[in-house]
Amino acid sequence: MRWGVETCFKTLKSRLQIENFSSAKKELVLQDFFASVFVYNLMIASVYEAELKGVLVQGKYVYRVNKNVAIGEVRTLLIESFAVEDLEVRRLLFDRAMVVLRDNVVPVRPGRSYAWVSKNLSAKFHLNNKSGL
Repeated sequence: MRWGVETCFKTLKSRLQIENFSSAKKELVLQDFFASVFVYNLMIASVYEAELKGVLVQGKYVYRVNKNVAIGEVRTLLIESFAVEDLEVRRLLFDRAMVVLRDNVVPVRPGRSYAWVSKNLSAKFHLNNKSGL
C-alpha cells in the first residue's frame, strides 16, 4: 500500500541526495532541501507528461521513462528556463526536454528482484561532495 511513498523517499535520498547539504547554515540547508523536493516534483510531472504523450509499448515490454535521465534533464531545464524571461523560449526548452525524456526509456520487466546489500553508511555525505543543482 505504501510502495509509492517508499520509492519516492528512495529517489529523494539516493538519486537527489536530499541528505547531502552544501552548507551547515540553517537557511542553506533548508534551501537545498526544498530545491531537491522541487526538482523531484517537477521530474515526476515531466515523466508523467512524457509518458502520456509517447507510445511506450513496443514489442515484448512496456517501457517507462528513465528517471535518472529525467532528473538530469529537469535540472538543466530549470537552470536554463530561469535564465530567460521569454515564455516562448521556456516552452521550447520544455518541448526539447520532453523529446529527450521520450527518447530515453527503459523496459519494465515484471518478476525481477535482487537481494539488497547493506553497506556501511556512517560517513555517507560530506559538505564538499554536494553536486550542483
